[in-house]
Amino acid sequence: MAETDWKVLIAEDNSVFANVMRLTLAKVGLQVTVAGDGAQALSALANDHFDLLITDEQMPHLSGHELCARIRADQRLCDLPIFFCTAKGWEMNVAELKREFGVQEVFIKPFSPRRLASAITSFLEQHQAALPV
Repeated sequence: MAETDWKVLIAEDNSVFANVMRLTLAKVGLQVTVAGDGAQALSALANDHFDLLITDEQMPHLSGHELCARIRADQRLCDLPIFFCTAKGWEMNVAELKREFGVQEVFIKPFSPRRLASAITSFLEQHQAALPV
């Protein structure tokens, strides 16, 4: 598949899992950057434009919750679409996470990287179609 202009940031401290997501998303044509923790993700967001963030919950320096809170408090980033990935899905209130942080999707680990890629491309296509011309 041809590369798109869509840029995705992955905030994930597990390098193996991050690499699997990166490779899967790159195969569907997305431009992917990986940050190893929440602080690195904030730095990347300050220095570049991204169309979507995928964040893990449990990370050093800033958790997924803390990262989402900082993003939603930042006027420049407050509308950034967020997909949340967590191994603690059964312990979290997904509806509250979506309501509190405007998270579009929550994926419970382990999940299919292909399903994630499909959900992201579908979301970005619909999101782009909804933008004013």
